[in-house]
Amino acid sequence: GTTLSYIIWWKAVTFKLFILSRIIGGLAKGSVLLCTTMMSDITTKENRGKGMVFIGLSFSLAFISGPLIGAYFASQHRDKLAESFEKPAIVSMGFQLVSIFITVFFLKDTLLSKLSISDGLKKVMKLVNPFSLFNFSSSKECGSFLRQLAVVNFLYLLFFSGLEFTLTFVTHERFNFTSMQQGKLLFFSGVVMVIVQGGYVRRIKVNKEKNAIVQGIAIIIPSMLLIGMTFSVTVMYFALFLYSFAAGTVVPLLTTLFTQYSSDNDNGENIGKFRSIGALSRAIAPFLTCFVYWRFGSTICYIIGAAMFFFPLYLIFKVEVCKVDKDK
Repeated sequence: GTTLSYIIWWKAVTFKLFILSRIIGGLAKGSVLLCTTMMSDITTKENRGKGMVFIGLSFSLAFISGPLIGAYFASQHRDKLAESFEKPAIVSMGFQLVSIFITVFFLKDTLLSKLSISDGLKKVMKLVNPFSLFNFSSSKECGSFLRQLAVVNFLYLLFFSGLEFTLTFVTHERFNFTSMQQGKLLFFSGVVMVIVQGGYVRRIKVNKEKNAIVQGIAIIIPSMLLIGMTFSVTVMYFALFLYSFAAGTVVPLLTTLFTQYSSDNDNGENIGKFRSIGALSRAIAPFLTCFVYWRFGSTICYIIGAAMFFFPLYLIFKVEVCKVDKDK
């Protein structure tokens, strides 16, 4: 599906075709979810956090190289707008074909399916309702705790991804950054995330995840205020450093904490819901944030966004970790 979306993007001559390519790509983007579920299958409660860090590191490494590669090929044809969009699509399609090859020939299933196709489709149809994503009643001991983590995840990503979406607008508006300069900015962010995840997050001990999540959400508040108010490139990079620290800690640790208390029998389904809640946030966020951004300006947008993070910060601070024995 993702490969097909890149082919349509490559050949798109109208905006409608481009939108179609993004819709298909969005519907097919389940690789991170599946990787998270498979990592949960092959790790124990004790080392699951380190396994999730590896997924986070791979994401950060892609975040380092992807924007630079895309910006490089887009900048090769600045005089021809259509071709500047074609080359990144072709390169992305090539990477996707390599990914398919590795998946087919080297990646083994970690858990055999116990559901028939019809039963699986029935469960999928039930989850089309967004409210059902927050139902973790199958995990009897920790269902309420998992639901609270899911709400924190939803609110955090709603505000984070919305402001992240407008970051390139800010840098172009204030500093007239080109696509290559924006690629370098994202490269810097990715490097910080790799260092944070490899040097800090993977060393966080079991039962200390909640404190680190609180720390990460608290740090992103001043970063958004700085991004919203600064007209200095140096300060922008410092703000992005704080932003990247939060990006490298909050979601990986929320996922780790969630998987530790999700029952083994329903772990795949629960992780699927948890990641889908994040995807729902990312789908809604650009509309809300862009409305505020273009209606009231970048400064007001980021000040409001920074204030909104107090909601997930308060919720995660007040949540009580499930008391059930995780080894059961």
